[in-house]
Amino acid sequence: MRIALFVGLLCAQSFQALATLSMGSPFGDHMVLQRDMPIPLWGNASANSQITIDFAGQTVTTQTKEDGYWTAQLSALTAGGPHILTVSSKGETRSYKDILIGEVWLCSGQSNMKWAVRRSKDPDKEVAAAQFPNIRLLTVPSITKNEPASSVPLSWQVCSPKTIGGFSAVGYYFGRELYHNLNVPIGLISSNWGGTPAEAWTPLENLKEHPQFELIIERRTEFLQTKQDGIDAAQEKLDQWMSEVRARMVDLSDVKPEYFEPDQPLPGAKPFELPGHFMHQTDGIAYFRKVIELPSDLKSDSATLRLGAIDDFDVTWVNGVQVGSTGEETTNAYLVHRTYTVPEGVLKPGKNVILVRLTDWFAGAAIKGEPENLALVLSSEDRVSLSGSWEFRLDRDFGKRPTTPQNEAPKIASTLYNGMISPLIPYAIRGVIWYQGESNTKRAAQYKSLFPVLINSWRTKWGQGDFPFYFVQLANFKQRNTTPVEDPWAELRDAQLKALRLPNTGMAVAIDLGEADDIHPRNKQDVGKRLALWALAKTYQKTEAGRPLGKLPFIGKFFCKPIPYSGPLYQDHSISGNQIRISFDHVESGLAVKGGKELKGFTIAGKDKRFFWANATIDGSTVVVSHPDIQEPAAVRYGWSINPEVNLINSADLPASPFRTDDWPGVTAGTF
Repeated sequence: MRIALFVGLLCAQSFQALATLSMGSPFGDHMVLQRDMPIPLWGNASANSQITIDFAGQTVTTQTKEDGYWTAQLSALTAGGPHILTVSSKGETRSYKDILIGEVWLCSGQSNMKWAVRRSKDPDKEVAAAQFPNIRLLTVPSITKNEPASSVPLSWQVCSPKTIGGFSAVGYYFGRELYHNLNVPIGLISSNWGGTPAEAWTPLENLKEHPQFELIIERRTEFLQTKQDGIDAAQEKLDQWMSEVRARMVDLSDVKPEYFEPDQPLPGAKPFELPGHFMHQTDGIAYFRKVIELPSDLKSDSATLRLGAIDDFDVTWVNGVQVGSTGEETTNAYLVHRTYTVPEGVLKPGKNVILVRLTDWFAGAAIKGEPENLALVLSSEDRVSLSGSWEFRLDRDFGKRPTTPQNEAPKIASTLYNGMISPLIPYAIRGVIWYQGESNTKRAAQYKSLFPVLINSWRTKWGQGDFPFYFVQLANFKQRNTTPVEDPWAELRDAQLKALRLPNTGMAVAIDLGEADDIHPRNKQDVGKRLALWALAKTYQKTEAGRPLGKLPFIGKFFCKPIPYSGPLYQDHSISGNQIRISFDHVESGLAVKGGKELKGFTIAGKDKRFFWANATIDGSTVVVSHPDIQEPAAVRYGWSINPEVNLINSADLPASPFRTDDWPGVTAGTF
């Protein structure tokens, strides 16, 4: 036993002696460090060794602990750069280049925050225009952990048409708006996972402080105790399946010449309409071919081939020449719109063959997007549509991908905080933008307490005080109700509205930006802009004079007010006879009706709690609500539906938030 202990101690000491000098996960080339506040640094090196950091004229030294962990802090710096950060210890040196000082924001939540630029409105236009070298992007990979992680593989990217396509659209449009207004470098950290509840993003110890989250904790305990073995077994099965799949892909280098003969059909092919989905219940490799006719006077200039987003990977040829490919080395390849250059001389007058080999191993393969995104662009005025009938052949059927219980992990308490937020702390940030809530609608009543716990826990963990936390209220979705109803989505929006009681919070209303048939509305530009309005007005104190409040002359502070940043928010109500008068904050120069017609979306109830569509009229900075059959009204609600028809705005054209004047129990509870 003594020998074993000695050998173990010797190995541990040898490991520490050989420990490689490193910095924490968020640090790297092209990063943005937060301006105007102390900058925490941390990393690992040999135990009990001195660390020296040189950056922007500052030299800081620190000592590693017994486990090799070290921390340090730089004094606050003003915006600027680029700089080089050098860390050295015992002859080892690490240098990080092209570092900017500016504003850093964390962009987090579920799929509507994850939703990529390439999948949002005007993707081609937005991607082409994304040439902002002073905006930097950091994407946290999707990782679950049972305990808080200290590191995760991360790499900063410079914003450009090549890097922006797969990045969070809301995050990018928010950051772009800040950049245009502040003219300082912007760092955006995207950490999000679709279909995930708020408790997965909340530290476990903070959840345990509140008895009302007992079922959430029990669900986590059950998952860890009863499902870990099943996860391990399922992962082993998936690994075996992937090994077999890769073994069947070794001879894909050659494509038969006859595939490019335009007058010969693709062997074994059948017609298929693109864009479209296929292989819903299986995975495999498929070929798509389209023969197009080009005019006799065709110029031999290069052209652009647009194929929309391909799920998952592809290799693409034109007339036997490979013009592009997107493989598993590309993050979120299934979201990336393919845009390939066809070199000069490849196209010819007459018949031309476009061949796409698609590989899918996540089920649900597709060449997707809008029909206009499938095109061969010959010039600014001349394009050939590629939507419609293609030849399709399933070349190899891999069978159905084995499922694993691991998909449940992102829905379990604290797993995403542990894997995707903890490794970022305490990297200095200005604040957080958040878009989440859809996965908590069945427990909307619980969200009233859960969401504030999440916000407060992050602020505590970061140790930066009550940093700005701005969030998006759920957008409208699904079909409209013809009669007033109780609705869990309305309850969750109300919970979000009530979160504004926390200091330094803000809410971007999106009740007019949704789509009835899609939970992921494409208009992310306005979402990002509305979040940015809160930041510009509240965090950066931008005023209607165009200058920050703190930089105005003394007398100017009395006459200048912040830029409008919110639509009308319910403030109070009073009852007089058969009418209820509603007053609002953020009226600006006055209330108005979007479109100039009658107000819609208001309901009213008596003490029996039965709601009816109401008559509503604007009276100065208030709204008066009534119904001819209700003589003793008790409550008013506005926009109380999953997809309400609403049109109340203020003079800044910002929509009013849904609200209610009552506190009557709804239809949700804290159960799963």
